[in-house]
Amino acid sequence: MITIEHGSIHNNVLIGSEGHLFLFDGGQRPFAFSIGDARPSTQDIMHLLNNLAQRNRSLAALGIPFLHVIYPSKEIVLKDMVPAPWREKIQSLFLSSYISEQPALADMSLYPLDSLIAINRIQPVFRVLDTHMTDAGTMTVTQHVLEKWGLQYEVTQFFVTSQEERSGDLAGMLELKNKVSEEILKPTFSFLTFDNRSSLPGNTDNICIVHYPESMTRKRLLIFGDSFIKYALPFFAPVFRDIVYVRSTTFQPDMVDLMTPDFVISSNAERYLCKVDADACSKPMIFKHYGKADYAPPPAFIEAYTAQLSWNHHHSVYEAWSRKMQVGRLNWEGLGVCQPNQQVEVLDLKGNFRSTGSDPFLTFPSTSISPDKQYALELDIRSDVESIAAVYFLTEENERFSEKNTVKLPVSCGNNKLLFILPAARLRSILRLDPLACQGNFTINNAALKVID
Repeated sequence: MITIEHGSIHNNVLIGSEGHLFLFDGGQRPFAFSIGDARPSTQDIMHLLNNLAQRNRSLAALGIPFLHVIYPSKEIVLKDMVPAPWREKIQSLFLSSYISEQPALADMSLYPLDSLIAINRIQPVFRVLDTHMTDAGTMTVTQHVLEKWGLQYEVTQFFVTSQEERSGDLAGMLELKNKVSEEILKPTFSFLTFDNRSSLPGNTDNICIVHYPESMTRKRLLIFGDSFIKYALPFFAPVFRDIVYVRSTTFQPDMVDLMTPDFVISSNAERYLCKVDADACSKPMIFKHYGKADYAPPPAFIEAYTAQLSWNHHHSVYEAWSRKMQVGRLNWEGLGVCQPNQQVEVLDLKGNFRSTGSDPFLTFPSTSISPDKQYALELDIRSDVESIAAVYFLTEENERFSEKNTVKLPVSCGNNKLLFILPAARLRSILRLDPLACQGNFTINNAALKVID
């Protein structure tokens, strides 16, 4: 077992004051650059300067506001927590190597070092056992970005604070199992997230889409960056209707053309300034993994990605998807937010749908279900075809929907009032409704989950 002593280094992790862990070495050699033992090349500095200049020019020509965000390294902000002898040598890689060589970069970037140091005197801005920021730190940077564009909001309007026991990536590198209590910001609003991360061997080429139908504006945000700004996506969500995050070290103009965002951010953690790729040498990501046998992102992600890339040239595809995402706002009693599958086309937000196949269904994460009660699902449905409706349920003994745990009732042309009595107790908090078993149009006038007395 590793003995954790202040000032010791294990598995590329430096043990700092008050239990803080720092990434010492690795692919980006963060401490070598932070203490001046290594410096970026002149080519790296010019790559950053030329990249940002070209991004500003191309987006300005399109009338799209642009900002490049650099997240300061943990050891720079928490310099006092760094053990001697490194503490005396710590300096900002961005300020000492980039701004000193090319002062114009100061006006082309947001580097909120001073703000994070000031906030850290009040509450922690970096996680103890992780390389990443706390929610307070991430929110500080997010609000700086929004302030630049006049889009800031009151945090308490959308988030509440709570405590959570958390470990971290650096603790994992040390194989430590201990956790520390940290303050987190929990959203009080419901937004949708679609991610291809589960189909990737690592985080390279990760794409994440956030959609919030009730956002403050209808604006769209495109982000190129790394995990630091990915953690900020929930904090951007109150403002933007759609956010597309692309993990990329370079700029992707084809994504800009297809998504047609209202705002664009590029971003990087400070340690990635050890080497900067030229945008001119970037490769397109839109179909980078297309056709690979081991790449099978969730259907919901593919649908959301298709919709986002259809905004400019095939806008009706985006509109149909957007309507589908708002179905949960119909507020069916006891069922929660509805998720239609690929074979359900949302015609409007009044409960009118079209089945486009033989297996249309809606899933509901019904958090109101109590395991010690029995339930029935009431369904008022109008159909233009004769078919079969079914409700699938799960119990504590099973993980997947199956014919064993289902209730089926006939559906006739016209209006139908159906009552599905779910025979099992100990229900899990998810239900699946198959309104039809064939193609056809249907209207759900009412759906409600009721407790059977």
